[in-house]
Amino acid sequence: MAKRGGERMTIDYALTFCGIKSQKVVHAPKDFIIIETKSATGNGIADKIFKKNRQRATSCSKFCLSKILLKQVDRYNTFLPLLKKNFPEFIASETHA
Repeated sequence: MAKRGGERMTIDYALTFCGIKSQKVVHAPKDFIIIETKSATGNGIADKIFKKNRQRATSCSKFCLSKILLKQVDRYNTFLPLLKKNFPEFIASETHA
């Protein structure tokens, strides 16, 4: 948490999704990073830096992403743009299934 402004940031990288029952393991690409910023106004220092560098926010739930990549759900339209951009091998496997 920032000393002033009430901001915080979490960074997740080198993500691995593991299925408990299926024993399936999916590794996210090495350059796949989830950065979550929180501020009272939604316009904190980190948000301004991302905007300045033309980095757009993308909706992403690690829980939902894990369920999709481990093929534990049938519908994932909400996350299709994220999957196409970051997990093309998953999309390819689904179209050839």
